[in-house]
Amino acid sequence: MATSILLVFDKPNPADPRKQQQWHGLTANMKNLANSNKDVQILGENCLMLPIDQGLDIFHDVIHDSLDVSYKYAILPEGLEWHAVNK
Repeated sequence: MATSILLVFDKPNPADPRKQQQWHGLTANMKNLANSNKDVQILGENCLMLPIDQGLDIFHDVIHDSLDVSYKYAILPEGLEWHAVNK
């Protein structure tokens, strides 16, 4: 994977049913994207890494479906590379 966008979505207040419904829609969309595109990685319940080297269509789809869910993002020029520390 080349350039990626790391998205972290703010979890909504559990007392707000409208925000909770949007949250459930967003997480379902994240799972569908990851199932249909092997380069999309779910890194946590509210964290998603998207490839953007082939365009911003996936980014648009996620942001469009997030409606009023706040998020933060970071652009990673070479994707995410994990390093193991064995003990």
